[in-house]
Amino acid sequence: MSSKSKFVLFFFFFLLVLIYSLFSPYSQIFGKVTHTINTDENVIYLTFDDGPGTETNAILNILKEKNVKATFFVVGERIYKDPETLIRIAQEGHTMGIHSMSHPYLYKNNYYELSETKKLIEELTNTEVKFFRPPYGFRTWQTISTAKSLGLETVTWSSFPLDYIKEKNDILNYVISNLGKGQIICLHDGPTNRQNTLFALSELIDQSRANGYQFEKLK
Repeated sequence: MSSKSKFVLFFFFFLLVLIYSLFSPYSQIFGKVTHTINTDENVIYLTFDDGPGTETNAILNILKEKNVKATFFVVGERIYKDPETLIRIAQEGHTMGIHSMSHPYLYKNNYYELSETKKLIEELTNTEVKFFRPPYGFRTWQTISTAKSLGLETVTWSSFPLDYIKEKNDILNYVISNLGKGQIICLHDGPTNRQNTLFALSELIDQSRANGYQFEKLK
């Protein structure tokens, strides 16, 4: 193999590793992330991203009816538009985490995106924020370092059913067929048109329980 071919091969290998490190929910290369909760119990964690959104209150109604606590990773700009829903999330005992202020790829303005959202949530709800999920799962060393400096644990996921583009049955089948102890399931309640998630939620909860799993929130 020529030196040029070796260089090209090395470059593409490096590029693949870089992309994996930036986006993979499991990669620890840029810093520690939590993608699964270490437990021997049949416990799973529902999380919702991108809200408050048009379906958030309906999702909260189902969670209340089913007696399930979840974790909501919220977007600061959407809180400004709908602070009442954020307050409801807190009042009903769910955990709130940061999903940034404006939902960008966080390769700059990390401190503003995280600190201002944290401040907004805590001032509105009088609740300490402990968790951060990077938009798109994209993070750099600086992103995770900033989160750590703000006392935030970076959380990704271990189950990602693409609920924002999939139909109800596809969402349901993916989650149920991939159940596992300590799994963090990433769903979306915002910003708009998350009805397939809403339609799948009740059955998802019922079938998970029928398979011996219970739900907890991050804490």
